[in-house]
Amino acid sequence: MVTDADGIILQVNSAFMEMSGYTTDEIIGNTPKMFQSGRHGPAFYEEMWQTINSDGFWQGEIWERRKNGEVYPKLLSISAVTDTDGKISHYVGSHADITEKKSAEKKIDKLAYYDQLTGLPNKVQFMNRLEQTLEACVRDNQYSAILMIDLDHFQKLNDTLGHVIGDQLLVQVASLLEESTSSVDTVARFGGDKFVVILPELASDKIKAARTAEKVTRNILHTLNKEYQLGRSSHHSTVSIGVNLFGSETLTIDVLLKQAELAMYESKSAGRNTMTCYDPKMQSSVSKLVTMEKELRSALENEEFFLDYQPQASLQNGRIISVEALIRWNSPKLGLVSPDEFIPVLEEMELIVDVGNWVLGESCECLKRWHQSGFDYIRIGINVSPAQFKNKNFLDTVRDILKKTKVPPGYVELEIT
Repeated sequence: MVTDADGIILQVNSAFMEMSGYTTDEIIGNTPKMFQSGRHGPAFYEEMWQTINSDGFWQGEIWERRKNGEVYPKLLSISAVTDTDGKISHYVGSHADITEKKSAEKKIDKLAYYDQLTGLPNKVQFMNRLEQTLEACVRDNQYSAILMIDLDHFQKLNDTLGHVIGDQLLVQVASLLEESTSSVDTVARFGGDKFVVILPELASDKIKAARTAEKVTRNILHTLNKEYQLGRSSHHSTVSIGVNLFGSETLTIDVLLKQAELAMYESKSAGRNTMTCYDPKMQSSVSKLVTMEKELRSALENEEFFLDYQPQASLQNGRIISVEALIRWNSPKLGLVSPDEFIPVLEEMELIVDVGNWVLGESCECLKRWHQSGFDYIRIGINVSPAQFKNKNFLDTVRDILKKTKVPPGYVELEIT
């Protein structure tokens, strides 16, 4: 496009006419304002012309309108042409339709920053927005919150009905999460069946911000606690949520997420379908748990476990007729640890089978010694974990122990916990 010094269009080529949809007669004599899309304000054009008049050239992306009303992006280059006296006599504009380029960029952006299954922002996009929220909290002295949301018993659904059905549930949950939050909130899929929500700049008062976060969280709990139609099957699902309120204090993103995750696992431990707000006491509890896991890995090898025997006496003569074998752990670092604390950890670490087999063997050895000492009427009860009972080698293990210790099977009672 060529214009005079006043911006009156003097000439366009066929490529421009094809791009804009106008004929030569409709364009010549007008100004480029006829193509404006309305997406750029006066300040944009003022800055553009200031650059052209001072530097003699401007290039940038601009949105314009075709004759049929379609708004499209183009790369525009404008050069000022001067006469022999150095005065601007013409402007020459080169226009390139970049619709396909923009479309490709949008697709690349979606692949990089959005979850392909649910359409929600992915972990990368979420981390960017969380960093911005954290900076805003520090700048504006505001409180915000992170919600870590995990579907309850999702693995069971995948195992029984398959991943296709599981994906259907994830899509429906994602949609409901967006409906349960406002347009300024960020809902993202963090991976697997885990979702995260940012509630930005709730209030400058901590109590008020906490109440707002709690209200939103309880609404999410209520909304997601429902019967979902998944193909031909219906499935009732709930979620566990961890809430972490944060303000202008200096915390890293990793710490904020870890705290929210700790609170979420606390909700799981509390029975699921509930919310838990992060408490610093959780951190010390988790630190102890990490130490416990580390120590438990070597406890069996280092012979730190021992058995107590709880007796059962006859009402007739007070004689002990049976005992129950109870495992105890005396850790060099943690001291005497309650079975209520370390047995669930053994189960999580999948060490319960090895430890349970040790209890079986040790109990039968002890019973053998008692029988040899004349107490051959005593029976023994031994606890067996479900994981141990379901192990394919369980029956062979019991047979081998009984054979090795020569304990009569009728004197051994196995109790599945």
